[in-house]
Amino acid sequence: MTPLHQIDPRPFSTYTQHKSYSYTDSLDSYQNGAEIETRVYWREGRIPTKELVIHLFRKYTVNEKKDIEKLRTKIFQDLYDHGIEGVANIEVTEGSDAEGTIVHFHVLTDDSRSERELRKLFNDACEHQGLIRESDCPVWDDDLLIGYSDADFRVDYRTLWDGYEYFKYFTKWGEKWRYEVILFQKGLRMQKFY
Repeated sequence: MTPLHQIDPRPFSTYTQHKSYSYTDSLDSYQNGAEIETRVYWREGRIPTKELVIHLFRKYTVNEKKDIEKLRTKIFQDLYDHGIEGVANIEVTEGSDAEGTIVHFHVLTDDSRSERELRKLFNDACEHQGLIRESDCPVWDDDLLIGYSDADFRVDYRTLWDGYEYFKYFTKWGEKWRYEVILFQKGLRMQKFY
């Protein structure tokens, strides 16, 4: 099975006539695109104060790209219906292998709701799609919680200390994150930022 991500991406673009802004051609072209995306966010003037990450635990292959897009669309439509505004991206989770790819969604927002309210909205949006939350699947050993099983997702929350600068991490723009970027396969036409 073909994974969603490139195992060994090219460091430099294959295009020589002009600067490439592709998120999948090379690590270099990804940086060009990420720079533009970051600068657009900076110019918007709405600096995020919170980040929520939806971790999906299932491994997806190239053939299941439409499943990811459909799930993403439904989750974010649910959040939009509840008044959540923000920017999101889809990323590969480190440790994915050739058998499939685990993905997660980063969401940056300046929403004024509390952590508890936002977590509930994000958990509900995922559960409305039939996904099972990690905390709903405890595994016990001699009355000691040792983990979770059969879970489909987990939502993480973080308050941002500098939302303006955090856009660089969000897009993985700059030398600090240049080699941490995991590129999706070429030709998938999967929207990276939305």
